[in-house]
Amino acid sequence: MSKKFEIKDFNNDSLIIFYYNGNDSEKIPKIKRHIYNLINYILQIIAMNYEKEGIDDICEYAETLDEELGFIFHQETINAISKPYHFPLFVREKIYLLRETISPMINNTLGNKMKRNDPDWVKVSQIAQEILKDIGKEQITPREFLKTENLSMDWI
Repeated sequence: MSKKFEIKDFNNDSLIIFYYNGNDSEKIPKIKRHIYNLINYILQIIAMNYEKEGIDDICEYAETLDEELGFIFHQETINAISKPYHFPLFVREKIYLLRETISPMINNTLGNKMKRNDPDWVKVSQIAQEILKDIGKEQITPREFLKTENLSMDWI
């Protein structure tokens, strides 16, 4: 049976709804997986930039990430999932920092103003990998990504 987990903002408007199967404890790794997928998108953009891929290919990833940043990386969303899913404060702070750092970079990418070998991408990569480690995933280096790797947002 499919269950619903809804995160609402302070005005009681829905920010995001997660649908999941199974008991309540099973939704925890699924939300972590969603964050993991978003971080994979960030690292994929870094890898494509590093490998001097075409800007159109990078923009495709950036557009997807830009759409998702407003949901799972929203401060209220992170606050809402942190208590029941035991995200320590330092993990939340890293996620906020990642969001604040990546947002203008994504805007530059979408505006065809992406800087090659921008040192901020290195900073973003380090933050992203720390978050992966904090939520229990192994660190990933850009060379481990293949351009064809499926980084689907369809994580349920």
